[in-house]
Amino acid sequence: MLSSEWIREEALGVGFGACGIARCYPLVEQREFFARWLGEGLHDGLAYLERNIETRFDPARLVSGARTVIVCLVSYNHEAWRSTCAAEIAGRETNDTYEFPKIASYALAQDYHITIREMLERLLGIIRERYPNCSGRSFTDTAPLSEKAWAAEAGLGWIGKHSLLISPQYGSFVLLGEVVIDIEADHYDEPAVHDGCGECRRCLDACPNGAITAPRTLDLRRCISHLSIERPAATFSEHRAVPAEPDALHGWIFGCDICQAVCPHNNCAPRYTNPAFAPRFNPAAISREQWLAIPPDAFEKRFGKTPVARRGLASIRTQLAKR
Repeated sequence: MLSSEWIREEALGVGFGACGIARCYPLVEQREFFARWLGEGLHDGLAYLERNIETRFDPARLVSGARTVIVCLVSYNHEAWRSTCAAEIAGRETNDTYEFPKIASYALAQDYHITIREMLERLLGIIRERYPNCSGRSFTDTAPLSEKAWAAEAGLGWIGKHSLLISPQYGSFVLLGEVVIDIEADHYDEPAVHDGCGECRRCLDACPNGAITAPRTLDLRRCISHLSIERPAATFSEHRAVPAEPDALHGWIFGCDICQAVCPHNNCAPRYTNPAFAPRFNPAAISREQWLAIPPDAFEKRFGKTPVARRGLASIRTQLAKR
């Protein structure tokens, strides 16, 4: 039987900020909400979201005989969003000319898939040393597993109105990873039932595209983060939810921090402590002209290990050249 106290200590030891432990069973209510969301077409037709719906909410479909989901959380809050989203935080109209293209905070560090995967694999290795007969797998946005739903189930926080996990300790600038194993734990955390959002609707009101259509209901067809990563070449015409305008991405070339920047739970959230999540560059120091002039080899050298590489230099230049 897995010692919950021991595994928490080990999770902190490999660099996570918090760890929750949930019992494996199908999350029926969360699955039904997700299915309704898909049915309304709010996923913008992303085929991968339509697959393996049952698996997302039942880890036993990923790990045979699964009994326990260990959910680990780490902060990446280096507060770059305070300057990037200063106008939105102050509740005023932005007069930004987009001279310095914007990038979401998480994308300023090394790709978290690499960093967290390494941390999870170390944790899984430690578990196997103590429990040699344990079978399990680790995941960080790399399999059809509903990470936020399982983080809430493990008591790490609640799903905010912007559809992101909010940790009472760290706010929403956090990343998640999971280890699913086939042995029982001696204690399971209580699922998060507290909704700390209350009557607040700052995230809904701040989104310039109105992507948060209702609490915890995100229309990806309008979401700047989604559009800038998955649909950067899309034409915002009649078939799309975003009206045609000079820049429906509002100066963002990768991701978006607006809904998190205005969230009160991030006002006093602590900064990151794990050096692996330190920013590798400052987008506020890279002008539009510099982005347009950077050679491909220099782009690869500077951004190749960050999520920005996924967008690609050619796509970024195409967007910036339109202004």
